[in-house]
Amino acid sequence: MSAAPLRLVATLRDGRVGALRADNARPLAAALLVGKTPAEAAQLAPALFSLCGVAQGVAVQAACAAARGEAFALGVETERALAVEAAQLHLWRLLLDWPALFDLPPARDRFARMHRRLAQVNDAAGAFDIGGALLDLVANELLNGFFRTLREPRNLGEFAEACRRGGGVGAVLARLIESGASDPLDAPVALLSPLPAQHFADTLPDGWPSPAFCRAPQLGDTVCETGPLARHAHNLLVARLLMHRHRIAARVFARVVELSDCASRLRHPLPADMPPLVDVGVVELAGGLLTGDEAMTQAELTAYKAKLRS
Repeated sequence: MSAAPLRLVATLRDGRVGALRADNARPLAAALLVGKTPAEAAQLAPALFSLCGVAQGVAVQAACAAARGEAFALGVETERALAVEAAQLHLWRLLLDWPALFDLPPARDRFARMHRRLAQVNDAAGAFDIGGALLDLVANELLNGFFRTLREPRNLGEFAEACRRGGGVGAVLARLIESGASDPLDAPVALLSPLPAQHFADTLPDGWPSPAFCRAPQLGDTVCETGPLARHAHNLLVARLLMHRHRIAARVFARVVELSDCASRLRHPLPADMPPLVDVGVVELAGGLLTGDEAMTQAELTAYKAKLRS
């Protein structure tokens, strides 16, 4: 049997996890893009990285545009495609994966209907309609219990009760909260708030990720968590869960918050009051942060670095 491409090694101390190491043997597939023309790389990236393929292609296009000294404008259709892709992944996790972990029935039919409607979006009217359906889902599956009271929950017991008054996702959250705190007593992994591409250019050695960084990325000497929780850590309800060390529940709650953001972008694209999804070659994905650095040709590398620092 071949070794697993990604292996997590945990060390137990007094019955608790005292240390954790990730051994990443996954091939650096992005290296296959080096030497391609920008058009070839943008076409190949979604095939190499099937998960979030739209975002992978957009990251390539944005990075290559920066390398050529050109502005990259995120159009309505591209933002719509990114929002559709992210919403589909969030629904997959929320309606199928999480219920199964608690022996709850996955909402397969609902997922199939929503996924199909998202896949068929091809104009503003369709995007507006499915955006409304997603907002209804968020309200009924989680926030319904919070809407029934005029005040926020005073404690975690009330928080769990409010979650349970929603639907299946709320039941998952209630079970997570009632299972107890999930963070260790010492400092947990840092949450990386959205940062401009310039920050990465200033922090990474030579402004460029090494193969070692690609296998085990960290910012400076710090390992950080990216994704929905990091982006929505300041949401009042997410922050309440983090304060009580319910990080896993907070992560699920943040995913629901982000699903509602996807719905808002579908209904009202390119909003001025929401952070942009793309900055040079940095794209916020449903599962975390993506940089399109390795997608560029070698000839464009120097120009790209200069552009970031200009």
